Amino acid sequence: MASNMGVNHFVSNITEGLASPNRYTVEFNKPEGGNDPTISMMCNVSQIPGRVIKSFANGHYYSPKLPLENEFQPITFSFISQIGLKERRYFEDWQKKVITPNTDMIHFFDDYKGDIIISHLNHQTGNPDYRVKLWSAWPTSIAELGMGYSMANETMIQSVTFTYWYWETLA
Repeated sequence: MASNMGVNHFVSNITEGLASPNRYTVEFNKPEGGNDPTISMMCNVSQIPGRVIKSFANGHYYSPKLPLENEFQPITFSFISQIGLKERRYFEDWQKKVITPNTDMIHFFDDYKGDIIISHLNHQTGNPDYRVKLWSAWPTSIAELGMGYSMANETMIQSVTFTYWYWETLA
C-alpha cells in the first residue's frame, strides 16, 4: 500500500513555491538620520528574529511549567564594506548616540532608539510577503574587521548586533 506522504503528495502541497532566503530587504531607521538606502542595500546577511517564551516551574510536583515572559534575542546583520567603510561609520555614529565613547555618558533612550524593518520578498513578484518590525532597536556591538596580507581578493564584511524591545509581524 502506498504512503500518503510520497513525493507527489509533498509537491502537491506546495501551492505558491518555496521561500528563498536570498530575497530580502532591511531598513535601518536610526534616530535623526532616517534610513540610508545604501546601508540597507549593502546588508548581505540578515535574519528574521525568533522569540523565546521564558517559563517557570510553579513548585508543585508533576505540574507543568508556566509561561513567564517573552524574551527577544539580539540579532546580527552583516554588511559588505565599501572603500572608506561607510557602513561601519554609519553604525559608529549611531552608537555615539547611545553612549559617548570618551566620557561614557549614556544618552536618553528616545535619542538613540530606532526601528528596523526586515522584509522577505516573494521570488516571483519581488514584493514583500512577510515583514517584521523591530521596535526601539539600537546597535550594541560593532564587530572587529579582520585585515591581512593574504586577504587581497576578499571583501571586508562588517557585522553589527542589535538589541530591541520587541518585534511584531507587519501586514
